[in-house]
Amino acid sequence: MKHRNSDTDFFPAAAKAEDRLRREKAVPASLSVYSHPDMAIGGSSGGQKAENPPRLQMQRVELYEKMADCLRDIFDCIRKNQQLDIRKAEKLAAETLSFTAEEDPLFIRAIHHDSVQDYYIYHCVNTAVYVLKIAECLKRKHPQKAEMVLTALLHDVALADLPDALMYEEEEKFTDAQRKLLKLRPLQSREILMTLGKDYARLAECTAQIHERLDGSGYPNGLKGDAVHEYAQIIGLAAMYEGMTHSRPGGKKYPHSSAMKKILQTEKKTFRKEYLKALLKTFSFFPLHSYVRLNSGAVGRVAETHPDHPLSPKIRLLHDAQMRELPSGRLTDLRENSVLHIVKSISKEEAEALQ
Repeated sequence: MKHRNSDTDFFPAAAKAEDRLRREKAVPASLSVYSHPDMAIGGSSGGQKAENPPRLQMQRVELYEKMADCLRDIFDCIRKNQQLDIRKAEKLAAETLSFTAEEDPLFIRAIHHDSVQDYYIYHCVNTAVYVLKIAECLKRKHPQKAEMVLTALLHDVALADLPDALMYEEEEKFTDAQRKLLKLRPLQSREILMTLGKDYARLAECTAQIHERLDGSGYPNGLKGDAVHEYAQIIGLAAMYEGMTHSRPGGKKYPHSSAMKKILQTEKKTFRKEYLKALLKTFSFFPLHSYVRLNSGAVGRVAETHPDHPLSPKIRLLHDAQMRELPSGRLTDLRENSVLHIVKSISKEEAEALQ
């Protein structure tokens, strides 16, 4: 992925995505048909109300599965030892940039889609979407965002060559030999992507650094400080958060608030402060459409997050303290309420059990 002179010259698909973005800004706003009633309410990047036509919102949901299908095809190509072609992945990476609303269905899907089956496919897809949102928070330019999304999507392609028995084994049951094999994945991913040619040298090198850390505690080469590329830092952080907040083979799934707290407490020396801040601003402690219980006993769903108030989102109340359903779904902004606060995150299953 070589440097080019203009912001839209990274690859042709990026230029097309920017053209589409300009056109969509001229399309009249319309009510959303997304499954959640909060879809038209401002999302993670600012709290302002913003809407896109229903067709565009549905395309974002479809884009999620297109990214997964594309990665499956790439894995299959690697397993068959066929010539690697990532042009479709490049196009899809560019398409992720083409949405103007504050609340993105692609982002919501990545946060809440949870399946152990095909976990490693969706882990890469989710990480790519998370990286896009973190890069937006960091105000990176279009070509940088496109590069980061593509790198995140392909960061673990060496998984294609691993046996399913190893990929779905519980971590605590790994032998020393298995752990060593897994830690070689970044180098194997780089080797696979180097076959694409010199134009993709940076893509390949960044995949080899995803598990490196600023303090030298990472692997496979124990790189430190500026030796770790920015893309690898951001993707590594997004991948860590994604892995903690989704069901995965043999691993513990954390509530979003617990995962965020753990990362902020334990990773201060391994990731740059600006990236940790961007992670918090992007997700908050309680991400969009996650379920929470308030100190009053009421249960609600997060309708809007506030980057500067990560503990105080806007809540759509679903059940009162007596667990009676509130059909109107009254909105309460916790920034403006000195009495109510969130006491814990609850799962979607727990919330649905109250119905």
